[in-house]
Amino acid sequence: MMIWTDIETTGLNYQHCDILEIAFVVTDNDLNVLGHHTELIPPYSRDTLFDPNSSEVAFETAAVAMHEKSGLIKELQTKFSWQDTYYEVYRDRFHTELSRADKAMRTFLASVSEGRKVPLCGSSVHFDRRFLERDFPELMDEFFTHRNIDVSSFKEYFKLLPGYKESSTSRVSTHRALPDCFDSIATMRELSEHIKFN
Repeated sequence: MMIWTDIETTGLNYQHCDILEIAFVVTDNDLNVLGHHTELIPPYSRDTLFDPNSSEVAFETAAVAMHEKSGLIKELQTKFSWQDTYYEVYRDRFHTELSRADKAMRTFLASVSEGRKVPLCGSSVHFDRRFLERDFPELMDEFFTHRNIDVSSFKEYFKLLPGYKESSTSRVSTHRALPDCFDSIATMRELSEHIKFN
């Protein structure tokens, strides 16, 4: 069994930026999809939901354009557009939503984990791990080992080998968590065709 993840964030700096979306996809060892789960996470700063261009939030410029194009910002605004005017109220709602998402993800992972920890799988998955370990440390400790299976590393290695031809299928990240998980799995499936055992 393998558990794949992808996250979308307000930027690349895990010390200042927020997670916006998380997906987990479970496959068997032959990369057949067995199940998946996705969560939207409200950013900590209330202004982010209504004005991602605000200078007071940790929304990096490139991330604003990317998530507006993908529809993620609109989806976040729709889901979390409560009318509370006080930051303290939003802060409480944020922590409530974070706890709810943590519980939902742990319930899903517990239903598929077979009682054992597994490596975290994905593309450049060290990035995802840093954010997940920051915001969901107990979940990460309960379900995942310290090891990663990183599709990007496999791909970079195969590019160095003579005779390797990259797939003609052009893939462009959607910058949405679940489709990008499926993309990582599809890429790993293609790379695995080049691995032969006696």
